[in-house]
Amino acid sequence: MSRFSMTTKRAALVAAAAVAVVAVGCGGDDDATADFCERYRAFEQEADESTFDESDAEGADLDEVKATFQEQMDALEELADIAPEAIAGDIEAQRSELESVNRAVQSAKAPEDVVDAFAELGETADADEVKQRGGRIDDWIKDNCDADGAR
Repeated sequence: MSRFSMTTKRAALVAAAAVAVVAVGCGGDDDATADFCERYRAFEQEADESTFDESDAEGADLDEVKATFQEQMDALEELADIAPEAIAGDIEAQRSELESVNRAVQSAKAPEDVVDAFAELGETADADEVKQRGGRIDDWIKDNCDADGAR
């Protein structure tokens, strides 16, 4: 069984976050776009800081890992409530994939089970489709958010 690398996991998580953020749609309001951009950037930074892979499993606090992942999933839900329509389908698709991982993470009995959950996603997810969705999300962010996360 191949392991889902930290970089791949982070990319999938960030893409899923972006997908979830856009799922509901918020229209074209500049204030709503700026709010989305700011929250997306905060989410992205948190995802970068809380990556988890096989090397992190030994000695990890399973409750902390579960809580962190749940917080990230909750943030995706909040982002979905304010997301622009342009990337809603992509975000929803990736969020859906990560929801199954979250169920596995929350039922994990050991940190290694979390690694296995991401490995399973890596084996079942269409890597090309995940990459394409992530690219569309990244393009939208580049086109609609400046470097500070604001419009």
